[in-house]
Amino acid sequence: MSRPVDLLGPKSDAVRGAQLLLQSKNRRSRRQFLAEGPQAVNAALAAGLVQHLYVTEDLADEYKKSGADRIYLVTDAGLRAISETEHPSGIVAVVNQPDVSLESVTSNAKILVAAEISDPGNLGTMIRTAAACGYDYVITTSGSTDMWSGKVVRSTA
Repeated sequence: MSRPVDLLGPKSDAVRGAQLLLQSKNRRSRRQFLAEGPQAVNAALAAGLVQHLYVTEDLADEYKKSGADRIYLVTDAGLRAISETEHPSGIVAVVNQPDVSLESVTSNAKILVAAEISDPGNLGTMIRTAAACGYDYVITTSGSTDMWSGKVVRSTA
């Protein structure tokens, strides 16, 4: 893959497009979310769900053969524009939400139902624990926090 020509800042179209995913309504409508930091991004890459990567120059070579559809080289300010953390770790990915329907769930599947969990950190911990215990799915009810918010995604990594 060839290295991107331009170093993108916070006002570039590509960064602004990713920035929309900081809002829950856009995550729902686009069926995508942002994964931030090497651990979350590497997990999304392993699952084959990453569409775009936004990386700073120091990480560009490490991720150029990642399998992402597109890699954007961004300035520190560009990365901060799509990050929810105070000190971004150099990489953010636009990730496609897994496509799972209730009809595809088998009768012997282990399912955690998270009912009205309002704290993102708690939901992330529940998801991480369910995965460690071999659960197949996590379902949230209305009144629960957005499963694809940055804080939930970071706390599951």
